[in-house]
Amino acid sequence: MGMNKFKLKYQIAFLVGVSVVLMILVQLFYYYRFYTLTRERAINYESTIINQTTIKINSIFKDVESAANVIAYNKHIQDFIYSDNHVERSLILEPFASDVLGDVKSLNPNIYSVWITDNKGRITATFLDYNSDIHTRLQNKYNYNEDSFKSPTFTNVFKDNSTGRFFFFYISPIVDTNGRIDLFKKIGVCTVMIDTSTIQELIATMDLTPNALFIVLDGENRVVASNNKMEQGELFYDITLGSQMGSEDSKTVMYKNNKVILQQKDLGMAGWKIVSVLPMSELTSDMQSMKSFGIMTGIILLVILVSIGYLFMRNITDPVIGLVKDMKKIGVSNIGFRLRVQSTNEVGILAMDINKMLDQIEDMTRRIFNSQTRLYEMELSKKQAEFSALQSQINPHFLYNTLNCISGMGLANGITEIACISSSMSNIFRYSIRKDELVFIREEVACISEYLYIVGLRYGNRYSLKVDVPDSIMDFKTLKMIFQPVVENALYHGLEKMEEGGRLSIKGFRNEAGDICFEVKDNGAGIEEARLEEIRNRLDSFSHCTENGDSRGVGIVNIQRRIRLTFGEKYGLFIYSKLNEGTKVVILMPAF
Repeated sequence: MGMNKFKLKYQIAFLVGVSVVLMILVQLFYYYRFYTLTRERAINYESTIINQTTIKINSIFKDVESAANVIAYNKHIQDFIYSDNHVERSLILEPFASDVLGDVKSLNPNIYSVWITDNKGRITATFLDYNSDIHTRLQNKYNYNEDSFKSPTFTNVFKDNSTGRFFFFYISPIVDTNGRIDLFKKIGVCTVMIDTSTIQELIATMDLTPNALFIVLDGENRVVASNNKMEQGELFYDITLGSQMGSEDSKTVMYKNNKVILQQKDLGMAGWKIVSVLPMSELTSDMQSMKSFGIMTGIILLVILVSIGYLFMRNITDPVIGLVKDMKKIGVSNIGFRLRVQSTNEVGILAMDINKMLDQIEDMTRRIFNSQTRLYEMELSKKQAEFSALQSQINPHFLYNTLNCISGMGLANGITEIACISSSMSNIFRYSIRKDELVFIREEVACISEYLYIVGLRYGNRYSLKVDVPDSIMDFKTLKMIFQPVVENALYHGLEKMEEGGRLSIKGFRNEAGDICFEVKDNGAGIEEARLEEIRNRLDSFSHCTENGDSRGVGIVNIQRRIRLTFGEKYGLFIYSKLNEGTKVVILMPAF
């Protein structure tokens, strides 16, 4: 039976009813999608925090392992362990061994104390940080003086009964690498003591929601660090969470009458793990207004739709039929389509009001879409910056220690050039591993002076190297390591082929606008016009792409990116050059 056999008001009532059902289905689907996206967002946020914390804790573990290896393979340490001569041990070897332990401790802020034990039970500790009570408890639990103890291990947390502080330890066997007793035979043990406050400070700086629970547990499920004032060393067990723990999969559970996301991640070190509990409602509180808006919009649209249906049934006229047709066009073919006003009565007013409402919805939808796009771009930029920061945190302490060793060997053997170069490189590395991105100009000048000193030793009197930076700007701030790539380009792309007469100068001053300017100028080969234009384009677009393997643009593009991301688009690098006449690079930054 066709619809045309029913009365028009019934047909309109049927259409209105179908529209109401569809609107309800859309609202249900909207709520389902909102719940799904909320859960995914919570899981992703929680996973990001756990992964970042895992990386930082594993970094602490790796630093401690590296420090223990430095001690275990040190010649002075092994000589101290071998020697049975009391006078030699006390007057000669023990001071050397203590210096090694003290140096390792001072270079690694995560280490609280270090001591070594030989097979005869003799102990050397750094300064006065040796704790006999903890040493006895460690020995009783891990039996590391036995020959069967051959693999390094991280321990669970131990409480210092005298101070109430908590520590964990890295215990590593020391094996004979000099062949004085039996090659690779265990001759002692190195014990590294780490204060749990290092991890507690890491957890305390995390950006978590108010009722989130974030705990680092050791292999015995004792609290190493937490964000909610749980006692360190406390045995963690929660009746609700305990039955859910045991796998690294994300789970949605009820905890204290709240729906939460529970995640666990094993650290792989002596059974340690991270447990995270994040309330979904807190993590998505900024999205609740959107949810409420969607529901209210749906309710309003339903009310308006029913009202329009009622008016339709009271005024069965051609304008009503035309209005229904126009509404279908809006929903099916063109969202920008507007109702045609065919009369000036109530139907015409209704048509005009619906048109206004559609304009507002379209405008609101556009603004919401633009806002979400900006939020997504900001979030993406933030994640990329965090990833780059993590990549840049490679700590080259081993290079710094090696250079100091080479410098010492050079001085011991009377090779002053090697000693001087190694010392300068050591200073440069020590400067480069600093966590501060902004430094004083005098520090940056000191670093590039060390580099130019190395260049001077390398090339002798081939080049004239000059640094002219007045004291009046030395106490302003600048980005770290911005001179070295520019100077290196000037040397190896500008002056490399000159046998004599090469000049390179670095000049600093304040321009008329009060900004800080640095000019790095050479009289070398210069740059062809086409090549210069290509480099300038790459600076403007932050592009690293080069042709024919030429990498001169990579370093300066990185500097350009850092300056503009830090200070704004008006600052950065500006290059001026003429072929066979030389090149000048201007570095412009604000004075602060």
